[in-house]
Amino acid sequence: MALGFSLETWTTLAEALRKHGRAYDGVASRETGYGPRYVVEGDLETPSGARVFIRSVWQFDHGSIAPRLITAYPLERR
Repeated sequence: MALGFSLETWTTLAEALRKHGRAYDGVASRETGYGPRYVVEGDLETPSGARVFIRSVWQFDHGSIAPRLITAYPLERR
């Protein structure tokens, strides 16, 4: 909420996470029983203009046409 996201405009956060997933290369991947899982790290754009360094994890399930978000959380910059 402090970064400008809100419950009423949850789609803003959803789009920011999708953009994050497309903008950065994966830093790790592994195969799961459901398909490949990718870890992506980089800045998340926020409505307040602040940039937060986050890790997001995406699963590309067998037979799907797009990955799905598993989790996302802030990290300290390296």
